[in-house]
Amino acid sequence: VLSRIHYGTENKNGVYEMQNIFIKKLQHSIEKLAYDVKINTESIYEIVLSGNSTMIHIVLGLPLNTLGKSPYSSIFNRSISVSGNDLGIKINDEGKIYCTPSVSTYIGGDIVSGVLASRIYDSEKTILFIDIGTNGEIVLSYNGKMYSCSCAAGPALEGMNISCGMRAEKGAIDRIEINNDTVKINVIGGCKPKGICGSGILEGISKCIKKGVIAKSGRILTDNNIVETDLKGKRKICIDYENNIYITQSDIRQVQLCKGAILSGIITLFNQIGIEEDNIDEVIVAGQFGKYIDPESITGIGIIPMSLKEKIKYIGNSSMTGAKMCLISKEERKIMEDIANNISYIELSTCEGYEKLFTKCLQFGVK
Repeated sequence: VLSRIHYGTENKNGVYEMQNIFIKKLQHSIEKLAYDVKINTESIYEIVLSGNSTMIHIVLGLPLNTLGKSPYSSIFNRSISVSGNDLGIKINDEGKIYCTPSVSTYIGGDIVSGVLASRIYDSEKTILFIDIGTNGEIVLSYNGKMYSCSCAAGPALEGMNISCGMRAEKGAIDRIEINNDTVKINVIGGCKPKGICGSGILEGISKCIKKGVIAKSGRILTDNNIVETDLKGKRKICIDYENNIYITQSDIRQVQLCKGAILSGIITLFNQIGIEEDNIDEVIVAGQFGKYIDPESITGIGIIPMSLKEKIKYIGNSSMTGAKMCLISKEERKIMEDIANNISYIELSTCEGYEKLFTKCLQFGVK
């Protein structure tokens, strides 16, 4: 997100370049889908777009400079409906594009869609909703009210900035077991491993912490058969010797940044509202990443407090689900508008003691 904001503000036509790329990709998807279901694109009268504020600004060709500078404000937070023709999307001439509403610059329409899909707004329970991605967005539903925050989790759990990282696709190691100094892996597609996806890196680090291969500080320890040290003294954990797949000290630091960001966000929400972990009835993890990860791993490194392990459930791509609901129901759109208006946003950087809390949460021992 930040790199897109930077590109859009530092390059004269940056926003329009990104907009054109997105529109072309969207048009290709529309045409493929129409072909698959044997209809003409002219038969499409409505499209719902659910995304973060930056992406919706790009889709609409709007400036990004206000998103990247204090006070980090969006040009709009409400829902917007525009003509497909105006955006160059080839559907019916009367076709409309509906963009879901957002709460703030960093709590976008994708999160509002997730809240709609999960129905936490209509529950009497105290529910923690977490969408794990490059940004970690958190919504807490408590006593009939909803509170939110956003933290820069980084792309490590999506396989980015990881030495052998890749997307969760064929050839990716998604499960890792460590027993008696040996490593057992599972590869998506059952083929030769090419790298490690986010769930794999998280599970690998979690198991290494449990087995004492990684210290609570995040430092790789040397007294283990699966640890190698190169001529420069740098250590790495070998996951697959034959295919040269490993976890480095730098990889662990990337995961620590993610862990510190999300956990400190959760604790800050608790502190601001005045509740404890014991008050939480349910934890909902959204996003594609959540489909593949074991609760043992996500709590094992402390992204979510260990005491909440048995309360975790995954709902996958809730942004997509919420968008589908809005596509077929105007009543759901009205509910979504109300949700966006009723979520309070807490800016973590302005909360007293947040920087110290974030630093503390980097430690794997803090849960």
